[in-house]
Amino acid sequence: MICAEGKINPMTTTDKDLTRLSRRDCKNLADSLADTPSNVQTIHALKHGTCHAFLSGTLSQRDALLVQPFSAPQEPMGFGPSVSALLNLLLRVPGWSCVWLNSEIAGQVGAAISAAIGHNVDYLDDIALTLTKPVPEFHHPDVRMLTLKDRALLESSPEELRTSLYPSAKELLTNGYIAGAIVNSHLVATALTVARTQKYAEIGVTTLTPYRGKGLASTAASLVASSIARSNQTPVWSVGEHNAASLRIAHKLGFEGVAKHRYVILTEKTIWKENEILEK
Repeated sequence: MICAEGKINPMTTTDKDLTRLSRRDCKNLADSLADTPSNVQTIHALKHGTCHAFLSGTLSQRDALLVQPFSAPQEPMGFGPSVSALLNLLLRVPGWSCVWLNSEIAGQVGAAISAAIGHNVDYLDDIALTLTKPVPEFHHPDVRMLTLKDRALLESSPEELRTSLYPSAKELLTNGYIAGAIVNSHLVATALTVARTQKYAEIGVTTLTPYRGKGLASTAASLVASSIARSNQTPVWSVGEHNAASLRIAHKLGFEGVAKHRYVILTEKTIWKENEILEK
């Protein structure tokens, strides 16, 4: 495993154009990336060893970089100025169904992918928002911040309520922030720090379907955003432009858009795996 928690592997090359980064190089790379709202997940994953990272070029002169989080290998983040180098990485790295890219290069990469694999692609804008105003207060009797005492509750909850770039629930509770709605002794909604950098902390929210529309996510997110602000970090919200419900919560809390990136997406029922398209 490359960049795996607890392992420091030497840098290895699987072919002349594809370099897998060691844990140490992942950390060095994280330090070289600009700490911006759009890079929170990438920097966090590289620093904490919760991703694979593939490089074309050198650490100081990157033609292309692909960061593949363990928690969402189907959605790697791509960086670099070279369309051909990005395509080269994508054709050699298995398990992805969409790739997050700078909007300026996404169209060219998408066209190159389509031509190379003979398969259509779609596009989706991803919006990064930040909250720089005072955090509004929302209250709900079922919602509170979670602590280490809630570890068993969190670990027994559905996976979608605890997905983050932290390697474990314990790490999330210790080094991040999470608020939850508890109904009949079960966790039914959460807001949590998906990832953190020195300047920013990104919030993710999830509510189980039967409990939506009750203000649980807004209340939980306001608690987490307040905790982030008290830590002298700026809360970040990242959302696909199609996700109207998430955007409503973000705007309700006062988040404002600051950047856009774009996903290049293999069509809905396909995934790239070792030089072939598979049906999901």
